[in-house]
Amino acid sequence: MLLSQVLEQMGLNDKESKIYLACLELGPASILEIAKKAAINRVTAYYIIESLRQKNLISITIKKKKNLFVAAEPEEIIKLLKEKEEAFISILPQLHALNNLIVKKPRIRFYEGEDGIINVYKDCLRDKKEILAWGYISDIHQSEKIKNYINKEFLEQRIKYNIVGKLITPDSSLAKKYKKHDNEELRETKLIPQKKYPFNNEILIYGNKVAFLSFGFNEYLGIIIESKGVAHNMRLIFDFFWENLKY
Repeated sequence: MLLSQVLEQMGLNDKESKIYLACLELGPASILEIAKKAAINRVTAYYIIESLRQKNLISITIKKKKNLFVAAEPEEIIKLLKEKEEAFISILPQLHALNNLIVKKPRIRFYEGEDGIINVYKDCLRDKKEILAWGYISDIHQSEKIKNYINKEFLEQRIKYNIVGKLITPDSSLAKKYKKHDNEELRETKLIPQKKYPFNNEILIYGNKVAFLSFGFNEYLGIIIESKGVAHNMRLIFDFFWENLKY
């Protein structure tokens, strides 16, 4: 990546980065010399130099009664970034206050494809809270990529962060095998009659979010609804079924 491109990522615009690099290369120099080196007209160069002086990235030195401009050490850019970071941190409480207004519309996000489904599962781990799930275990296994993620990385992260899971799933030989590992995998599994309730989608309830996942009919679709009200009511429905299931 070009130096100018990196400097632009640090917060300088295209012309500011060109002027700063010209000053850095020339050492003490006049506006005319800097403008020529940066390939920018003299008038524009003057205003840009003033802008960089305000940011403490260029200073003036006098030699033989002539003003020369000197680039500050590159470390000054780090100071500039830290100042911006500190300024942003100072307003974080206000931003959070705006984000947590009582009257707020639910947020809905859509995900597609196998990577989209995996991103929904990753979102479940962020709050590090209990995950309640209706799931059809055998359906997950239609995709090797999703299966490998759930059985390895997702499971490892869930155990690492001590995130307990509760699962309601249609009864099957695979579901029974899954249930045998409940204790070691921080999970409780309850089975429902497969013939009576042959659902093939998945619902996840965690924190203030509810995720709906569709694996059937060769489609991979995920929807996350972030809403205290929706999550609260879905959790009540889950608890009702959970308490009335025998095994």
